[in-house]
Amino acid sequence: MEDLTIFIPAYNEEGSIEKTVRLVHKTNPHAKIMVIDNKSTDSTLEIMKKMEKEKELNLKVIANEVNKGYCGSI
Repeated sequence: MEDLTIFIPAYNEEGSIEKTVRLVHKTNPHAKIMVIDNKSTDSTLEIMKKMEKEKELNLKVIANEVNKGYCGSI
């Protein structure tokens, strides 16, 4: 089986990012999930950093220093 990495760009997604990541993990339990926070001004990054500690999610969080837009983030 080939490795699968799923990229999720995020900007001010505190209301939905946890549910999104958990759904992606449930659907693709062996995939690596990479969330790229696009300089959110809400608690998106903090939520993701907390979830990153859950090893079973295979989650990596990247925080952009400036907002690059959704396409620029990936």
